[in-house]
Amino acid sequence: MYPYGITTVFFLCEPVSGSFTENDETVASEYFTLDDLPKLSEDKGSKEQVEVRFEAFHDLDWQAEFE
Repeated sequence: MYPYGITTVFFLCEPVSGSFTENDETVASEYFTLDDLPKLSEDKGSKEQVEVRFEAFHDLDWQAEFE
């Protein structure tokens, strides 16, 4: 057994300046609405996870979930 886990963190950000530069981990950068998400890499995140973050953003009484 390996001593590791996965933590997913979402940040609410606002672009202020600059532009995207392709790098070793990312080849493109775009903005999407929840209804227009591209196919996600399911081993890294799911549409359901993104939906929960939108729900949290719009619910002032939302509580973090821990497993």
